[in-house]
Amino acid sequence: MAVMTSAGFESREDHQLPRIRRFLAGVVEVLDFYRSLESNLHRAVFTGVDGLEGVTMSLWSDEKSMIHSVYGTGRHRELMDQSRDGSLFDRSSFTRALLLAERGTWGGQTVAAGRL
Repeated sequence: MAVMTSAGFESREDHQLPRIRRFLAGVVEVLDFYRSLESNLHRAVFTGVDGLEGVTMSLWSDEKSMIHSVYGTGRHRELMDQSRDGSLFDRSSFTRALLLAERGTWGGQTVAAGRL
């Protein structure tokens, strides 16, 4: 299972910076949590050129584990609940895809070879 999320901000004006920092700290916390899970095979963060957009990409061993990790109790769930009031970001998206085959590597390893 592959998951891609995005989040963005309308501006990087000085009054927005504490909000952006809070969001980025949450991203680091969540990725650290995911790194501790056997079912999370890989994770990465990408930022846009203008610093207003960010994208995370993660690979999971199966859909059930991903759903439990993302929507179950824990820091990610807490941050998702907090984001409903618009205090963390201005826009976001969530895309997941069931992988039918793989080719190539990520960080020099294949998914089939085990945990990346």
